[in-house]
Amino acid sequence: MSPAPLLKVQEVSYSNKTTPLFSQISFSLEAAQMVAVIGSNGTGKTSLLQLMAGLRRCSTGNIYLKGRDLETYSHKELARILACAPQGQNFKINMTVSQLMRVSRYAHSQLFRTLTRSDKQIIDRALELTNTEQFLGRNISELSAGESQRVILAACLAQSPEILILDEPSSFMDPLQAQLMFALLQRVRQELNLAILISSHDIASVLNSADITLVLRQGELVPFTDILHQCLGGHIAGNKSVRISKFSWLDTAPATRSMILRSIYGSGIDSDSLAA
Repeated sequence: MSPAPLLKVQEVSYSNKTTPLFSQISFSLEAAQMVAVIGSNGTGKTSLLQLMAGLRRCSTGNIYLKGRDLETYSHKELARILACAPQGQNFKINMTVSQLMRVSRYAHSQLFRTLTRSDKQIIDRALELTNTEQFLGRNISELSAGESQRVILAACLAQSPEILILDEPSSFMDPLQAQLMFALLQRVRQELNLAILISSHDIASVLNSADITLVLRQGELVPFTDILHQCLGGHIAGNKSVRISKFSWLDTAPATRSMILRSIYGSGIDSDSLAA
């Protein structure tokens, strides 16, 4: 018998005040697995991740964390299992990096007690993995987008979680920084055996890194493989050398990328420019 998933979403619906965002979506996150959610702005990606982190409540449906209803966990219990990082522009705090790293251990200790040797070793390891040791004395507000995102990730790792929930971790980064961020996520996933749930607009990096990619559109959560079958089905039928499992975004012709982007984001975007 296979083990139960760390996180299980069962027929969850959510409305923001009077506006339905998504309805009866289901998926799961296994140990050491990376699941990515892509889709247009306003479709509810951030709300979905906040539901998974216990920051919002479902309108209907259930979320199970390690087989237990998410809503039965205390804040401290949740923080021992999952760590959540908001989008870069949503993380505004007047605190030094050193102070943030200290606070990140609160779930495993009393807030104002002296850090133990184990705490310090865990923090040092998180700083080393993210290459952020040099920022310890600086205020987070002084850092660049790429630097602050790495610091936020370091604080998440210092919680010693089993699950990372990251809302657009490469937002406001240039292409090289974004590539390095996804490489870093792959490294921490492998070295720390973490499950990762992310939202992103960086399709190329997502498809290169995630085990499963889901598309949130028109209130539904659709596997990216379904999008490919819809867009490329005829081509695949006539060319047996094309395999969905080996799909590469960067090796795909711009016209095909444009067709896929229109399916994900709708016809109201300049998909030709994005796909070029």
